[in-house]
Amino acid sequence: MAPDLGVRSYLRYGGSTTNGRLLEGDQDVGGRNVLRNDVDLAVEFAPTAGIAATVQFAITPSMTWSYTDTRTMVVEPLDGTGSYLAGEDAPDVKRKTSGLTGVWFGAALAPFSEQYEKNQHATWRLDLGIRTPSAGRNLWVARNQARGSSPGGSAVRVSGAFSSDRGVGEPWITGAWVHENRVTVDVVDEGGTTWAKNLELKPADTFDLRSGISLRGYENAADGSALDVELWFGAGYRAWEDIASGLYLPNVLDSARAIPVTTGDSISAVSGLGLEYTVNEFVSLRTGAEFTYRTPYRLEHVYDVRTSPDTWQLGWFFTVQGRGTFRPESGAIDE
Repeated sequence: MAPDLGVRSYLRYGGSTTNGRLLEGDQDVGGRNVLRNDVDLAVEFAPTAGIAATVQFAITPSMTWSYTDTRTMVVEPLDGTGSYLAGEDAPDVKRKTSGLTGVWFGAALAPFSEQYEKNQHATWRLDLGIRTPSAGRNLWVARNQARGSSPGGSAVRVSGAFSSDRGVGEPWITGAWVHENRVTVDVVDEGGTTWAKNLELKPADTFDLRSGISLRGYENAADGSALDVELWFGAGYRAWEDIASGLYLPNVLDSARAIPVTTGDSISAVSGLGLEYTVNEFVSLRTGAEFTYRTPYRLEHVYDVRTSPDTWQLGWFFTVQGRGTFRPESGAIDE
């Protein structure tokens, strides 16, 4: 939380790679990799202790879906659905996206904090945020042969964080729920072909929970510097979603591009390790890595194709954070 009558800002880079295979029935029908890079720039201002207004710019410089060992999709004569099993070998497929994922406007509240009074045994932070929509250019609508990175519609995020300083360590827990609103788009691919008009889509809601502990490894009272080691575990849930066909799977049938296709829900397990270096009371640096396993799920309901059980994700991040307090008597920011 930003200090009383002060500001807090951070710049965060996060990347991840997801690797696995695609299975139709029990047969391998291709490889799948998703490489993503994100940059978040956020600022919050606290007019008084425990309350803050927040703005976050979520940017995705690049996100690429890569499909290897692909096959053409053929129509099953019995039920009219598509299948890769009888298809021929096909060139590798890449789908690239980039751009502004959205701008989050929000408010934060810290009803309890160990900094307020000595008898406070925990610190709470509650956040509510709203993300701007992007119906003109997003994952489903390509402009100038390029897809955007936004899911398209607006979104609401509710999150909470709780921690307690136990002397030898600081255990913490965080939770975040993101609700994606429906969006109506004209589905356009990179070649400029319009596959559907006024198609209503519903991106997936998500819920993520993390619990960990921060251990002080080094501290210098003279200059305020410190080094903390963090270890955490968690779980997540990604709900079903209605999307446009052709992004989550390669070489799909043209007949399915005019309707919303449903992606199944899944559960994930997470473990992570991080380091935070406090330079002084105004600047801190944080870095770390996270491993995620996600249960298999069906990518498009019109095809019997699922992710493989050995699909995994490796993520990494680096954050620079600054804090400053406004001094009314000097009219300046104390940095």
